[in-house]
Amino acid sequence: MIANIPREDFKGLVAKDVRTDSDDLVEDLSSDFRLWLDELNVLLRDVEIQLTAQRGRISEKKVELGPQWNNNDWYKFKATEDKWKVTALRFKASVEERIRFVKTLRAKKNMSAS
Repeated sequence: MIANIPREDFKGLVAKDVRTDSDDLVEDLSSDFRLWLDELNVLLRDVEIQLTAQRGRISEKKVELGPQWNNNDWYKFKATEDKWKVTALRFKASVEERIRFVKTLRAKKNMSAS
């Protein structure tokens, strides 16, 4: 039963659930909707913090390069950062979609229990 596993293991299962977008873990994770939603919200917050930090890295790089900011080093750096950002935004969208899914599933379960 999911309720008996350590929090870190549960966190790993939630991250796996988001990445795989599969229903394989739904039965186990739905044994504790509150914890499942809590972990999804933690993932969402972490991605938002990383996106904010990325904006800071870009600003720092511009300052570091000074007036030469439009050289090849800048374009390589920016391409790498843009690729990372796309991946992070996709993951964020997956987490948000999973949050909606869990809330809907919880509502359906609550309605059937009534």
